[in-house]
Amino acid sequence: MQYIAPVKTPPEIIQQFENCLTAMQSSVCTHYYRVSLRGKPLGLLSMLRSGVAAAPVELGIMLVPEARGQGIADQALAALCLIAFEQYHHPVVLVCFDPRNQGALQLNIRLGFSDAPPALRKKTQLNCWYLPGSETVLGTLRQIAQRSEQEFAS
Repeated sequence: MQYIAPVKTPPEIIQQFENCLTAMQSSVCTHYYRVSLRGKPLGLLSMLRSGVAAAPVELGIMLVPEARGQGIADQALAALCLIAFEQYHHPVVLVCFDPRNQGALQLNIRLGFSDAPPALRKKTQLNCWYLPGSETVLGTLRQIAQRSEQEFAS
């Protein structure tokens, strides 16, 4: 995996997380979640309003470099998809990512996302992919999200 998001140091990730919490309080965004393992902050997940009625939220993930390549992104983003589908009852979710980001491309393929049709695309230069919340997709996401902490490298 080349990278998942622009490289940020752990303090920068924490600061961005704190900024997001402030933004949440002002209703600018929907939800942000901290990604951590054994109490160590590793990144940030986001669920933002997409502006596309048929796919109301856009999901995102950013991890510190040392957390990459261990399956943490798979588990975290799968869990966020499940929250979007099961808790918030969104029928479809979007992810938008830089076309050069091979890590994001591979992550989204592993989770079952595919290229969004024109009706679901945002007006952006980014790749827009979508995932409908079918029972098959939910089953796959549950398996990925329930991976044990012992499976991750120390």
